[in-house]
Formats: sequence, C-alpha cells, structure tokens
Amino acid sequence: MENNIIEIDSGKPGKKVAIFGGIHGNEKAGIKTIDYLKENLEFKNGTVFLVYGNPEAIKKDERFTEKNLNRCFVEKSKKGKTYEERRATELMEILDGCDALLDLHAYNETYRESIPFTICEPNCFELVKNFDLKYVLTNIDSMDKGGTDAYMNNQGRIGVCVELGAIEKYEKFIPLGIKTSYQFLQYFGMVDKKYDYDQIRQKILKSSDIYKKKNKDFKFTKKYRTFDKINKNELICIDGKEKISYEKEKYILFPRDEYDIGVEAFILAEDMSQFQQRPRKRTSIAQSSKHLDKQGVLNFEK
Repeated sequence: MENNIIEIDSGKPGKKVAIFGGIHGNEKAGIKTIDYLKENLEFKNGTVFLVYGNPEAIKKDERFTEKNLNRCFVEKSKKGKTYEERRATELMEILDGCDALLDLHAYNETYRESIPFTICEPNCFELVKNFDLKYVLTNIDSMDKGGTDAYMNNQGRIGVCVELGAIEKYEKFIPLGIKTSYQFLQYFGMVDKKYDYDQIRQKILKSSDIYKKKNKDFKFTKKYRTFDKINKNELICIDGKEKISYEKEKYILFPRDEYDIGVEAFILAEDMSQFQQRPRKRTSIAQSSKHLDKQGVLNFEK
C-alpha cells in the first residue's frame, strides 16, 4: 500500500498532529475517514499526518498480520522482528514529533448495538468533551500497554482513541469519523469551525479489570454488549471450572468469547462521572491550557 503516511504542512506555524486509521486492518470506518481527509482536508496552520496504520493488514482486510499492532507501541518493538513491530517503530518516529494523536478504531458488535466512544486519560478530558460521544473510558494505559494513545500519554502529550462503532456496516460511521477529526483539529485552532458541538452529557468510566481467557471451555452466562451494566456478584462467565463475578457494580466492554487463550475476553469499568464535574461550555486549547494542567494530575486511584 503506497503513500500510507501523508504529511501535509500548511506552511504556517502551529501544532503538529497525527490522525491514524487502520491500526487494525479490518476497521474500515477509520480507513475511509483517512481517504476522505486525504482528498478534502484544508487547514490554516501547523502540520497534519494522515496515516494508514497497518497497510499489510488493510490489504488483507484482517485485524493484523502477525501481531496486534496496537500492543506494539513500546520500546522493545524496536528490536522486534514481526511486521507489526517494524511498523510500530516507524510510526513511533512520527509520533515523537507530534503534539497530539487521534486514532480511529471500531469494534466487533452488531451495528445497532454498538455505541461509539472515546478512550483517553485525564489530560485529554478537556479535548474530548468537544466530541459528540456519550462515553469516555479512562485508565486503560495503566492496564494494557502498547497502544498508540498510551505511547503519547506516557510522554506527556495528547493521545486519544475513538471507537467509531461496529466493524459491521462501517459506512454508517464514516461521517462520525470525519466530524470527530474536524472537532479534533478545531480544538487546536488548525481549521475554521466546521462542526458545532452537541451538548451531550458525557459519562466517564474508569477501567478497573481486564479479563483474559484462560481455557478453551469459556462461555458467557448471557449475551453481553459493550456498556451493559454488571450487577454486584452477577455471574458473568464460566472459564473452565472457574466462575467469574465481581463484588462491585461495573460496566462491561468488548465482550468476546471467540478469541484465543490469553487474549482479553472483556474489560470492566466503573462509573467515575460523580467525581469529575465537567463544564458544559465547549473550549479550545487556547482557552483551557491552565485547566489541562490541572486535569493532568487528577488521581482516580482508591
């Protein structure tokens, strides 16, 4: 796949940002968003990288070729031999020069059941409240290493992942990918205002557990969907002979039973909205630099 990293320089000083699509090659909404931006994006300052994350997987319409690319954005990948490790090394060099990243993904649920949402850390809350997405998932970086957004956040910069919705019927989510990309650029003052912000009251969820499948004989007790509420002591699944439940009310994300042993079967999160008062006024980075500093040191740990 030629020309899979597109650098566009406005010729004027400003932020340097990246927008990724296709880190997983079968998540087409983000890929098609990059297609659109490549042909239509105009901005007034700074530099934008438009990146097709995993070109080989995109060609094959597969999640990855050898290894999950979104677990490869770590230092040890620079000595790795797989295609995804080599690709991550190449993309980390680009991210090292960027102020912020927007990484567009999708996930495996039916079209009508999927809910688009944002994954980010507290230093990005002021940015993502400009997105028209109801749910914000945080604390993923501390639990699951190697993602693109974690790579940026670990260096004190802005890294945001957006799950655009279902892989199925991806074309339904392309407009959201385009809109979110412009809202991202609007925040940094790189484009004139193109999209207004809906007044959505966002719910902040803090990821608390990642459960990885232990046995081939694994099954959920019922069909779960992302953002379904799990009651206290509710039996979620049976993994071999082990029965899995939790002593607190939680939300489930990405429930999948078909993945290999050792791969995430689901993520659990807790509602943190009550601890984070979010002003409804939408802001830009120019208006909120002091607030960003304050958000960056928030600690949700018990």
